[in-house]
Amino acid sequence: MVFAATPKGPRVVHTPLVSTGAGAVRFHLARRNRLAPHLEGARALALVNGPDGYISPRWYPAPGEVPTWNYVALEMEGPVRRLNEDELEALLRRIGERHEGRIAAGEPWERWLGKSAQ
Repeated sequence: MVFAATPKGPRVVHTPLVSTGAGAVRFHLARRNRLAPHLEGARALALVNGPDGYISPRWYPAPGEVPTWNYVALEMEGPVRRLNEDELEALLRRIGERHEGRIAAGEPWERWLGKSAQ
């Protein structure tokens, strides 16, 4: 999820985050997304939720404990920059290659690149 302030208050979008490997993440939003026009140059907060689970006080050896919740989460904050066309194409290709390969046999889906599917 990516959170940012807008003139109409805080907004959040659910979007895949892709690590650049250099301490940054990339993501894609539709141009018509309500948050998209407010991101260029803004600071945003990205949140990734991992596994989580309830912890019963019955599992502790000492009496008088209370229930809790264990979880894994990653929060990242930083400035947002619009990708240029080459960077956007590379991001979409990377997302497609990673996920389409798990579900499709044969030629990968490339409609977003202006090519028709085989």
